[in-house]
Amino acid sequence: MPPRSFVLSSLCLTALASAQVQEGKLEPSGAPTFANFGSSISSDADVVVVGAPWTRINGLNYAGAAHIYRKSGTTWSEEVRLTRPSPEIHDNFGAGVAIHGDVAVVGAPDLPVSSFTGRGAVYVYRRVTGTWTEEAHLIGSDAGVDSAFGRAVAFDGQTILVSSYRLGNEKVYVFERVGTTWTQVASFAAPQPFVRFGFDMQVRGDTALVGAEWQTVNGKTHAGAVHVLRRTGGVWGVEAVLTDPAPEDQTRLGSSVGFDGTRAVLGAPGDVVRGVDTGSVSLFVRSGTTWTFERRLDSPVPQRGAAFGTGVGIAGDLVVVSAPRQDFPDAGIGVVFPFRWNGSTWVSEAPFLPADASVDSAFGETTALDGLRGIFSAWDPTAEGVAYVYDMADTTGGFSLAPAPVPVEVEQDLTLTLRGGQPNAVTGLLYSLVGRGSLPFPPLQVIIGLDSPDVLVALATDGAGGATLDFPVPASVAGASLWLQALQFGAVSNVTMLHFILPN
Repeated sequence: MPPRSFVLSSLCLTALASAQVQEGKLEPSGAPTFANFGSSISSDADVVVVGAPWTRINGLNYAGAAHIYRKSGTTWSEEVRLTRPSPEIHDNFGAGVAIHGDVAVVGAPDLPVSSFTGRGAVYVYRRVTGTWTEEAHLIGSDAGVDSAFGRAVAFDGQTILVSSYRLGNEKVYVFERVGTTWTQVASFAAPQPFVRFGFDMQVRGDTALVGAEWQTVNGKTHAGAVHVLRRTGGVWGVEAVLTDPAPEDQTRLGSSVGFDGTRAVLGAPGDVVRGVDTGSVSLFVRSGTTWTFERRLDSPVPQRGAAFGTGVGIAGDLVVVSAPRQDFPDAGIGVVFPFRWNGSTWVSEAPFLPADASVDSAFGETTALDGLRGIFSAWDPTAEGVAYVYDMADTTGGFSLAPAPVPVEVEQDLTLTLRGGQPNAVTGLLYSLVGRGSLPFPPLQVIIGLDSPDVLVALATDGAGGATLDFPVPASVAGASLWLQALQFGAVSNVTMLHFILPN
């Protein structure tokens, strides 16, 4: 690495911390075992609903439940556990959940209806004076034997999307509400059989995104696609089909989808990046009725089989991407990677995971992002599933550090760009080979976000508060990880993590 130009001393290390603040840890009442708690999650403001479709009810295996949590002050508490009035074995109630305001939607895809085995149904609940009551019971107009209607749901307050797939007959149904009456207004069949059409979905106003992660594209098997549905003049139709500009086999684009109104983020956890099947996400931007591929976000820490892109979320200038198979720091713990838009590019921030995460916890297997609140599931060997709630607010005050390119290959030039700092100010660029931390440094009135930091270089910002630093990455750091942060008097930037790829 370049020579150090000054040294920090007299530092006092404290507990691990990061820009993301863990608000709570959600666990199901009754400590059920083998409940698959966290397999579906949805959030709106200070309310979170978590599905546990394998919950045993009255001795009935896989009857299922949905748990609703509410935040009061700084505390998250379980408000209610929803179950079917007459649960049956293998209902899988809670396989799909969604919430908006005082209305919750819960899918039970294996519920038998009349003589139809596993036809499935969706239940709509409304909270009135503090009590959750069933408002409606939805069934697809042509759902039949083993349709699995309700495997996934999406909801924005006025529109419900329900996926139904099994035996290759896959559909997505659209329901709209007038008053308290829900009516099916449209349905869309999968473009091909067995593409997992509707495995993940998002709806916002007049637009819905439906993933089809196993769709064949240009002859590439399981390349994946995302279908954009749009309501125009009260009628729903297909506006676009989003695919990778250069599709490949088994990338599974659309395994996860996020949408904020103008930009879509689409997970492809099987994508091969620089020879490693670590996964990626693709960003698309809409202008009018035209969708344009913007760019791909790759993992800053590429690892074979990490499944980067299993969960995604987007809220304005924040994108989160989970990699639940990432061995970081131990086998299969899983991590979540935040990316923030700094006005000109997406900046990767340090990945994070819970302090109590354990081996094979698969943190981020299910991901929900509501504004600046992120909810991420994990497998807890004692509680059989938990969900963590994080405040994802940017605490850097606009002072950001962006590396390019990401990921970083050895023996290439790396550029570090500072933006939003104090103009014409001395700036230290720190690094750590250990990770994140919380390190008070009173002389500059800051808390450094690195563990065991050292100084890479000192430089001065320009009149706009920016600076750039270019240096070649030596072969000696191949396979290493590096955490970087800039600091000025009274200000620190985001923590950025880099992983230097081993040479081929």
